[in-house]
Amino acid sequence: MSKYLKSPDNMLTSTWLGSIAQSYILNELRSSISKRILSEKKFLEDNGKALIQKMLDNPNFCLRIYGSADELIQNLEIYQSFPNSYRFFRAKMDPYIPRVSLYRSLKNEEYICKSDLFVILQNMALDIFPAAWSELTVLSAQFAAGNFDSMVAKFEKVNRVKRDPDEIREELKDYYRKEKMSNLFPARGLAFFLITSAAMICLNKIINLKWPEMFQPSSINKTLMNVRLFEDGDQKFVMESELAIAMWPEKLSEIIENTRKDGFHNYSTITLDEAIRQGAGRVEKNG
Repeated sequence: MSKYLKSPDNMLTSTWLGSIAQSYILNELRSSISKRILSEKKFLEDNGKALIQKMLDNPNFCLRIYGSADELIQNLEIYQSFPNSYRFFRAKMDPYIPRVSLYRSLKNEEYICKSDLFVILQNMALDIFPAAWSELTVLSAQFAAGNFDSMVAKFEKVNRVKRDPDEIREELKDYYRKEKMSNLFPARGLAFFLITSAAMICLNKIINLKWPEMFQPSSINKTLMNVRLFEDGDQKFVMESELAIAMWPEKLSEIIENTRKDGFHNYSTITLDEAIRQGAGRVEKNG
């Protein structure tokens, strides 16, 4: 299981790293990020250090306040891994999460956020489904040659569909023609589409049909919820909104709506002692 806690390094793209950086960097400095640097779509190595260095080398050097490339990458990773961080930075979406965060209870037991189960599942799918370029090249060649019978033979235990094979073939050819007009490598795109479609169908079955109790919100399953405990010296405190959701899961929609109205209330905190007092009979100190 530990091999799936961190996403593959080659999943990070220049465009996605750019969107993460733009969310994290101050509004006043975002114009310093060169769009030209981020315009080239490619997968990145070494956590995108080379790309970050190019951003920092901007002629006005405004971004140097974030330190070296290594320091900025480290801070971006913290930003990515903290649940709901995008709300605090007033961004529009949750950043791509590169790794699972492990938490320890007061009894020194390990926990993960339930949302991180999707990261683990994603990494398992990437490890199992054939997505290496060498394998895509083989499928691409078969598509380009129109050798659909050989391609389909690679996939076992596929239920037959009550549709005319010629109709399916025409749909594939039509899709191929459209891709060819807009893509320099349409066969590779089609092969990738086939693999990702199969992966998405499989993941949907796992999440919604086979193990919904694992992936559904705890408020639906009526299971005990844990909240994160933060420490600052000898002070211990919890997120107020997290505590409210744990105490009244049936009011989840109402709580979320209130946090939107109150803005940064989503990040207000109360001490551990106050949390236990407020939740008398409903809050259990796990440790």
